[in-house]
Amino acid sequence: MDSYGTGKALLEPESESEAEAEENPFEVDMAHKASPLQRYLPRSPARAAAYLCAYQLAVYIIGLGLMAALRPLSSASSSASSSSSSSSGVGAVTTPDAIDGGGWQLVRCVSAAEGTWHPATDNLDGTGAAYGAYSDDYGAGDATFSVQWDSSATSAYLFALTDLSLWLVAGTSTVLSHGAPLLAAVTASSASGSPYTAEWYSREGKAEDPWVSVFDHGAADPGMVYGEAGKAGHMEHLGVGGVGACVWVR
Repeated sequence: MDSYGTGKALLEPESESEAEAEENPFEVDMAHKASPLQRYLPRSPARAAAYLCAYQLAVYIIGLGLMAALRPLSSASSSASSSSSSSSGVGAVTTPDAIDGGGWQLVRCVSAAEGTWHPATDNLDGTGAAYGAYSDDYGAGDATFSVQWDSSATSAYLFALTDLSLWLVAGTSTVLSHGAPLLAAVTASSASGSPYTAEWYSREGKAEDPWVSVFDHGAADPGMVYGEAGKAGHMEHLGVGGVGACVWVR
């Protein structure tokens, strides 16, 4: 081997990996020690940002798919809830038997043509003299009558317009109480399936009382469902479109 040959061997370039190690020995070492996940992560910030955007887009698309899949279940749940509310008698109903478990006995009605509230003046204790011709066809709204009942054997009252667009249920103790206003405990009504309080007027010595309403007595439209002594006030609904008003007990 001549001196030129020896010199050529000394000056020959090293392998590619060895050259990289010479340029950056730490990078080669780290590549060997990196975890499998780290080996696939991009070193370029631009490429990392692109991967992140792609990942976020994938998550968004998957989320949209899940929402679309769950929407029918949500709709079915809402429908079931609405059906349950309707079956318990909240809102529009077609018969008193669908209200608060039913079992109601019709005891008093005033016709749409009467032009006033009930002629009775017994403050709903059932002791007033009977009048009119009894009719269980309350929906016609054309009968004015009353029968006697034993309030001590009565647990609850149902007040309603004859088209059942407005109605409420209240316990006997509430109905027979007095106050101006009276904070009446309403068990359920066409406005709510849950108990709540409404301000009624039930003043002693006032023949037209008690005024029984779905909402507060002082509201612009209290939703009046009962009054006495042939009073012509609070006629927002009574008599409109042939609608009368009735009372049931149980």
